[in-house]
Amino acid sequence: MKRSLLIFAVISLFFVYEQAVAQSLQVGVGGGLTVLTNEEATTSFADGGFGLGTGYNYGAKLKVGIPLLPFNVTAGAFWHPLKSEEEVVDLKYSFDQTLSNYSLGVEMVLFPGPLKPYLSAELLQTTFGEATYKIDEVVVAKYDSFTRQGFALGVGATFTLLPIIDVDLAAKYQMNKMFGKKDEEDNYNSFVVTATVYFDVL
Repeated sequence: MKRSLLIFAVISLFFVYEQAVAQSLQVGVGGGLTVLTNEEATTSFADGGFGLGTGYNYGAKLKVGIPLLPFNVTAGAFWHPLKSEEEVVDLKYSFDQTLSNYSLGVEMVLFPGPLKPYLSAELLQTTFGEATYKIDEVVVAKYDSFTRQGFALGVGATFTLLPIIDVDLAAKYQMNKMFGKKDEEDNYNSFVVTATVYFDVL
């Protein structure tokens, strides 16, 4: 929790500074789909996993355009509630956990115009929230929250809907556990698709 507050404080200070030299500042809200690729998470309960697959996500993002630079600077916070249920031999298994992604990155616009495609790269801090494992609604295991660092690569496109409103469609591959892993800790990657509506502030 303290680490998450610290990264938000750093991002906030960064954007206060950037506003002094910013050509544009946009605030966006959005959501989409999250698809896990981790084997343990996606394996069924019957086969010893947690039965997770596709979930939804929601969050907010800031985008800053700086004069003379060919890219935009972004910062965001997105949450991914992950839930699964499965019946195995007349027993109901369930698993519940929320992932919180905090990002700082850049978007390289490929060419200007009404539709602006771009490539993106982000540094990630992911908090894996407290997880609950139940059988027939009885809690049989709880897993403590922890935080790891990682990286994301993606593509997207932005188009102007109204003079002060842009719509952004993006897809990225997130490597959520590149740094800070313990010995023999598995990777935890995800494919994330989002739609974000941006509003001009500057």
